[in-house]
Amino acid sequence: MIKLRFCLPLFFLALSLGLSAQNCRFQLLMEDLVTEDGWNGGELTIRVNGVPSVYTLEDGRSAAVFFPVSTGDAVSLDFLSGPFGEEITFSILDNNDSLIYRGANLETGLDVFSFTAACVACAPPPASTIELFRVRSTTADIKFQPGDPANNPQYRIEYGQGETFDPATDMTGEQVLLTDTMTRVTDLQPDTVYAFWVSTICQTLDDTSARRGPFLIQTQKQADVGITALASPLSGCDLSTEAVTIGITNFGGEAQAFFNVDFAINDQPAGVGRPQDGIFTGVVGVDSTEFFTFDINAFLDQPGTYKFTVWTELEGDEDMTNDTMDFFVVHTPLIAELPYTENFEDSDGFWRGERAGRSPVSWQWGLPNGVTLDRAPQGERAWVTNLRGDHNNNEMSYLYSPCFDLTDRTEDPFFSAVLQLELEDDFDHAWLELTTDQGENWTKVLTSPAGYNWYNDLPNQWWESNDGFAAEPLMVAQLIEGVAGLGEIQFRFAFESSRDDTMEGVLVDAVSLGDRAENNLAAVTARVSSACAPFTNAGLNFTFANVGTTTARNIDINYLLSGAVVTERYPDTLRPGQTAVFTASLPGANTFTDPFPVWVTLTGDVQASNDTALVAFETNQPVPFLEDFSDGEYPDRWNNTGGIFRVAQAPSGTLALFDTIGITAGNNSFSTAEYTGIEITDSLRFTVTLSDPGMPDVSTGFVRLTIGRDECDVTGEFVVIDTLRSGDYAFSLETFEGTPVRFTFLFEALSGETVVEINSVSIPRCPEDLGLVTDILNVTDPEEDDGVATVYVFDGLAPYTFEWSTGETVASLGDLAIGNYAVTVTDALGCTDNIAFEVDFGTDAEDPEGLLSSLNVSPNPTSGLLNLRLELPESSELTATIYDLTGRELLRRDFGRSRLLNEGLELSNFPAGIYLLRVNTGLAARTVRVVLR
Repeated sequence: MIKLRFCLPLFFLALSLGLSAQNCRFQLLMEDLVTEDGWNGGELTIRVNGVPSVYTLEDGRSAAVFFPVSTGDAVSLDFLSGPFGEEITFSILDNNDSLIYRGANLETGLDVFSFTAACVACAPPPASTIELFRVRSTTADIKFQPGDPANNPQYRIEYGQGETFDPATDMTGEQVLLTDTMTRVTDLQPDTVYAFWVSTICQTLDDTSARRGPFLIQTQKQADVGITALASPLSGCDLSTEAVTIGITNFGGEAQAFFNVDFAINDQPAGVGRPQDGIFTGVVGVDSTEFFTFDINAFLDQPGTYKFTVWTELEGDEDMTNDTMDFFVVHTPLIAELPYTENFEDSDGFWRGERAGRSPVSWQWGLPNGVTLDRAPQGERAWVTNLRGDHNNNEMSYLYSPCFDLTDRTEDPFFSAVLQLELEDDFDHAWLELTTDQGENWTKVLTSPAGYNWYNDLPNQWWESNDGFAAEPLMVAQLIEGVAGLGEIQFRFAFESSRDDTMEGVLVDAVSLGDRAENNLAAVTARVSSACAPFTNAGLNFTFANVGTTTARNIDINYLLSGAVVTERYPDTLRPGQTAVFTASLPGANTFTDPFPVWVTLTGDVQASNDTALVAFETNQPVPFLEDFSDGEYPDRWNNTGGIFRVAQAPSGTLALFDTIGITAGNNSFSTAEYTGIEITDSLRFTVTLSDPGMPDVSTGFVRLTIGRDECDVTGEFVVIDTLRSGDYAFSLETFEGTPVRFTFLFEALSGETVVEINSVSIPRCPEDLGLVTDILNVTDPEEDDGVATVYVFDGLAPYTFEWSTGETVASLGDLAIGNYAVTVTDALGCTDNIAFEVDFGTDAEDPEGLLSSLNVSPNPTSGLLNLRLELPESSELTATIYDLTGRELLRRDFGRSRLLNEGLELSNFPAGIYLLRVNTGLAARTVRVVLR
């Protein structure tokens, strides 16, 4: 049966006999479920008896507000759509949460809807206001707003164990009666799911409103601590002997103290020696994080990546899964010798991608395999915002460089890099930033007369879209002014994307830092086109730029041919900032290394390290593949003999590869790229649409299609279709297993003229899975919905679509509450995979190294007076708290905001024994054991 926890005096029940429903509050729910950035100037005016109130959603996904009405009031709505009215929805609910009106995609107008208000007597609290918070192991707080505030309502809270508890059918629960709108429920069981229901009491205890619920919570475990942060060391330049500071979070429902902590580096024990070190003697309060610094240091002298494994050892810990966490710290070298050049072929060059705040991050180093960003400009590897497809939505991330020591330089250095962009115009941006104070402050590197191709949006000083790049790699360069002799500097590429559409983003390669001089030529990109393999006829295209300050003359292009250096004179001059393309025909019967170097030489060139590009033979393309021509471009490495077949809007209304075939036009053809890795179960598939010129729904001509094959030294017919028809085609590739092959489509008109459209050319195949990986940032507080989850895809064929259990369709989703989530990912070929994960409570706090290192507590032991002295690098809020060994707070002093602390705490009123002093700056805390005599 239902147990009554608290009884209300009859006096309060008597007050309810006069309940009236004349006055109440209606609810306005405002939403932007499309871009989640508010109404962008859209407004809703609600007139109650002619009195207007204006509402808007400033930012975010949704918000609820209440407005007062009385029964019989005339209510009308005016709407101003703003620039994105199609994204705006809103709902009007009465005081019983019943829908009165829902507006969506409305045009601007007056009196778009009107109604007469009717307050519902004895309505329950609005569901949107009921909140369970501060959930502990045995208690939970609940609050809500009244549904009928003018009539002194009373409320019933009913709850029981399990997700399916329903007080209408289950009599095993408990209940609380109250007149307040907030209370604490006690005597709950730890680590248990509870369902809560809320209703309003009307005239008597048996006369109640409808119940609102269920509202589910899970109480915390009693003992559960874990690692959530490595505050020191952090990735940086020129690391050496570093202090190790960890963040310990209490996930349980009771304060914890006195337990072991430890760490390992690269899976080797760090050598923490107890009892002198590795014992946390402070107090970790519920839902709080404390920082602990080991006495033993970490030795990170050699540049590289260090794996820190950190763990807690609390006796009786009820959840071991959060006890241990891995962190990776990168020791970036400090480079003192210039010129510096990095082409990222052998390694990532100690560059690293990092998120800004809680943003997702897309930066990856390796082999580009996108549609547009499909290869490195020089060699095979580069840094890209996602090697296999699009960047994340709503991203703010950085690509950090190594550090450079300019102490001995007297002239400012000259920075250059090869960039390739695919960015959404006006919404995605990239730029370069610089720090001269080890990352404390970053400034954008602005355009100057000394720069080349430095930003294509000059008013905003950033790169966007691909204007000026022509979908190709481009050399960008700029003089870094005012840094000579400053000491250590560091660069980072900043990348920012919109909330919605995603593209492939940014590719960075061939970074250089050196002198600005009269003579300085630099390689941009080198590529070959080969009919089969590196040992047959091939075309060499070498792009280079003049990043010097004078016109270059007598330029030589050099490459290796059968082990000998071939030098050819470039036939023209090159002005400062100008780019040129050199083309050479490489004859057969020659051999090349793969990759092989191509370089430019100029008498007096001050920097030889940026003159060379490595050519990687990329004749064979992997399968599976799909070409649907959706980018409007002719496919890379496809051959359009005669330039007849083109990619454009076809008569059928879609982007396609098409041509008009006629009796007098001769045979028309195109060839695909060469594909390798074909398996016995693969098939070549494509779609054909035929029509008469000017009549897209009619086809009267006849066309023969011959699909030829080219297997290096073997050519011939693969398939002959004497009478081609509109439809889908598929042909087995069993005979090409393990053999590189390209396909030639030859069309022959047998009668009349026919428009031939080819689309969805593919060799489809689904992998065992799509290699889904999640990057999860847990909520910073149990009461906050600020979790972030990003899904990365490492297999299948881009682009990918995402379908979340929440209904979202993006790769990265924020504003997540604690809970379980699932995402289904589909690649371009329709292959699917799914992944489920949990967003929990964690902390991503960071503490400046040594923030509390100067704390002095004396005398200790003490007979009563305890003196505190502390000097901070900058002002901060300071508090000091005394606990006993059970974690009970005995004394608290707030010192306000200060940089210096010189205060005394009087402990003479406490009995002799051991106490814990906790000093907190708001950014970090330190706990000291104090002996009181």
